[in-house]
Amino acid sequence: MARALRADTPTAPQPEILRPPYGLFAAAVLGTLLVLAALLTSQLLLGMHAGRIHNQTLTSEQLVNRIAHLDDNLAGLIWSNAADTDGKSVEDYNQRRLELAGAIEQLLALTRAVSDESQADDLRSKYVIVADAEDRAFKSNRAGDPELAITLLGSARYRQAHAALHRGLGSLHEGQRTQIAKQHARLTRWQTGLAAAAVIGVGIIAGAWADAFRRLRRYEARSREAVNSVTESERRLRDLQHILRLAIDSMPQSLFWKDQESRFLGCNEALARDAGLASPNDIVGLTDADLPWSDIAADNVADDRAVMESGLSRVGIEEPHVDSAGRTRWMRVSKVPLRDHSGQIIGVMGTFEDVTRERETKEELKRAKEEAELASRSKSAFLANMSHEIRTPMTAILGFADLLCDPALDAQQRAEHVDTIRRNGEHLLALINDILDLSKIEAGRLEVETIRCNPAEIVNDVFALMRGRAAAKNLPFDVEFTSQLPQHIDSDPTRIRQILVNLVGNAIKFTEMGTVRLVVQCRAEENRHILSFDVVDSGIGMTRAQIVRLFRPFVQADTSTRRMFGGTGLGLAISKRLAEMLGGALTVSSAPRAGSTFRLTLKLNVPAEVPWHQPAAGAATQHHAPCAPCANDAQPLVGVRILLAEDGPDNRRLITHVLNRAGAELRVVENGRDAADFALTAAEAGQPYHVILMDMQMPILDGYDATRLLRSRGYRGPIIALTAHAMSSDRAVCLDAGCNDYATKPIKRKELFATIHKWLESHTPAASTIA
Repeated sequence: MARALRADTPTAPQPEILRPPYGLFAAAVLGTLLVLAALLTSQLLLGMHAGRIHNQTLTSEQLVNRIAHLDDNLAGLIWSNAADTDGKSVEDYNQRRLELAGAIEQLLALTRAVSDESQADDLRSKYVIVADAEDRAFKSNRAGDPELAITLLGSARYRQAHAALHRGLGSLHEGQRTQIAKQHARLTRWQTGLAAAAVIGVGIIAGAWADAFRRLRRYEARSREAVNSVTESERRLRDLQHILRLAIDSMPQSLFWKDQESRFLGCNEALARDAGLASPNDIVGLTDADLPWSDIAADNVADDRAVMESGLSRVGIEEPHVDSAGRTRWMRVSKVPLRDHSGQIIGVMGTFEDVTRERETKEELKRAKEEAELASRSKSAFLANMSHEIRTPMTAILGFADLLCDPALDAQQRAEHVDTIRRNGEHLLALINDILDLSKIEAGRLEVETIRCNPAEIVNDVFALMRGRAAAKNLPFDVEFTSQLPQHIDSDPTRIRQILVNLVGNAIKFTEMGTVRLVVQCRAEENRHILSFDVVDSGIGMTRAQIVRLFRPFVQADTSTRRMFGGTGLGLAISKRLAEMLGGALTVSSAPRAGSTFRLTLKLNVPAEVPWHQPAAGAATQHHAPCAPCANDAQPLVGVRILLAEDGPDNRRLITHVLNRAGAELRVVENGRDAADFALTAAEAGQPYHVILMDMQMPILDGYDATRLLRSRGYRGPIIALTAHAMSSDRAVCLDAGCNDYATKPIKRKELFATIHKWLESHTPAASTIA
């Protein structure tokens, strides 16, 4: 940096020293000799006097030239090598300074002898100013502060004194010229008789003066050019310094430079802010011990010393750093040796930047990678497990389906085989439902309803459903109501039932001896009520590590559990998410070989007018009204004309068989276009179908467009959608397309028959005609 500053620092050009007008003096002497030719004595005196003045002039000229030469040498020595350790530059500078001072004193002594003493004193004071500024500049440059030297030699006071000194040196002979003019006047008075010769002498002298004035004007012009050049150089220097300062302060990194004692020589705005300083100039002369990171000052100094001694850079080192607010930040530090123009190391320069966020991001990415790898391993294990879980019931379904083809089977064996196929099919459907539920949760598409329901009835439904499974393992399964419950609450009974069935099912699965209990209570808490369901078992229990992983998707307690007990590893993850969607929570407490307790809590707002009661455990409940009575209970659809639109051949055969066995009069089509045509034709003929069963995924024209076409043509008969999509949003899409109701696949005969009868009661054949 020192080399760059000195190389870019413009030096002021030295103005030309005006030489004495020799022609003037020669013409004056010649004219005087001609005029005083007759007066030998006067001529002798004039010649002696003129010779003395001429000698003094020559001496003055030599001194002026010597002063100019010494001044040039001093200008070069001021910017000499600042790192010179042998003192030669200082010795040379002091020697030149003494020689210059002696030459100027000799010149001023001559000036006092032949001219004005006050002029000599004034010039001496100017020299004192110039010498003082140059001495300070020389010392500053050697101290490694060329910027201060530039400031001293660029000050107005120095420039004015320097210019005045040189102008004064150029005009020292005016006193001599005045002396000659006086002598000439005396000789003129003495030689009044030589008027003609005097006129000639005056003319010669006038010519000499004219020549002197021409020289003076040239000198002034050159001086103005030199001053303008210096001014432009100073402006360029200021612009360069401003741009350099802007560049340094605009750096996103904090920049600093220090001397060999690790004292700060400067910094940029970024570091000043980190250090809590008002300005970068405030850091000059401070050390790391004076700044907020004083606790690592010794380490910083050691690093500085290592860089300066080795001459090697240290780049990209990350280390802690305390800012002015006392916060620990991670900084990436780089340090390089600071060298002068000769390559000598005079300090250290460095940068540091805040990489705290970068380190945090790396840590977050590392954690995310680990979590992703864990999730990938979990999902891989889940897929392997699902392959086993799905193939197990499929093996039973396909195997017993083959056994049904054996004509030697009796009725009881066939019934057992069919029951096995149905049981494994329901198990396979439960596996698929778990996977679909989780995918819906992850996609944000699983919805919960808010309807009025009785919590006691939900519990008794779960009891009725699960007691057979408990009895199969000879496990007592009890329900306990330890407090009164509200007659009804506003929640989603289907999702509550799903959570409780999963919790009770797990308790039965993992308990070989002991009991399983479902404990229900409702308690007041502030302005709300908390309804809690505790599923308590005396099974194998879990460790703390197993509990931590318990609610993660695709994860079970451990692989041995999965092999021993089976399952998807999704039930508890789904249950926890459902509990949260219901505004509640699912927690667990457990210990190895001491059983487990799963608690489902729901926060309720129970109005004051809702009655409370003490439920009885195991009371029978009924949610659906019985199907409307039929003319023939064995064939509940006798006389019912149904149009079935189904493109799947196996589903078409199954539904056709079910509806024919129920006594329905059936027309079957394979796409939506045929369904619309047959329905419109029958309605126009006055024989409309009682019900249309419309599959929603078909070729040519799907069920949605076929339904819209029928409604646009004025068809008013009931249309029931058949679809494997089971979300409430899918139901809404079907109803928006114009369907009256919605039935999901796989088909359940009793529910399908109940839905058909519901719409038979509300629509007569006449109502199915075209409007």
